[in-house]
Amino acid sequence: MQALENTLAHVPVFRKLSIAKLQEIDRIGVQRYLEPGEFIVSAGEIWKGVVYIREGLIEGRKESAEGRALVVNMFGAGDVIWGHTLFDGEPAPNALIVKTPTLVMQWHGAELLPLISNNSEALWDLCIMLNKKLRRASNVIEEMAFSPNAGRLAKLLLDFFETRGEDLVRRTMTLDEMAAAIGTTREVVCRLLYRFSDTEIIQVNRTHIKLINKNKLLSVASGC
Repeated sequence: MQALENTLAHVPVFRKLSIAKLQEIDRIGVQRYLEPGEFIVSAGEIWKGVVYIREGLIEGRKESAEGRALVVNMFGAGDVIWGHTLFDGEPAPNALIVKTPTLVMQWHGAELLPLISNNSEALWDLCIMLNKKLRRASNVIEEMAFSPNAGRLAKLLLDFFETRGEDLVRRTMTLDEMAAAIGTTREVVCRLLYRFSDTEIIQVNRTHIKLINKNKLLSVASGC
């Protein structure tokens, strides 16, 4: 595996640092192998960590008191997660949950921030990154508020087909996971899947989903 300092040299914020500082960051970091289902942090915790994902997938998830879940972000290889508590001292607004076998490098912010605080270019990179994070959060809120459940599910299905480049895809997400991704309940997802099937947009069974009419699915996704 490539040395961490060489990898971080291409990652926002870290890429502005000297080799000596990157080597120090490598030295103080803790490498961890994480299994699916592990929590890096729970919502409401005080967490001042920073995590760099070398391999794998981590989900940012909010849950309501009624048990409904909403996936607010997905982080993959090459992403860096900076704990909110580092900047405002407040509890984590959402949980971070490991979705696939994942390899990370983790730091405590109190050790990491002094290594970047006197580098204006690194701090500017950090500002840009945090601004992009705010924009993503705003887009999620906007879509939840203005896009009906059918449109959000249609977009999710289109992502499935486009990502895999096929019209027949294996069902890799449970109903609960699909519901969390679009901010609704499993019952609503189940009902919509069968509505799409009845109108010959897709065919669905326990293991696969087949795209029948992409134009209709695009129309639902656009709210038409």
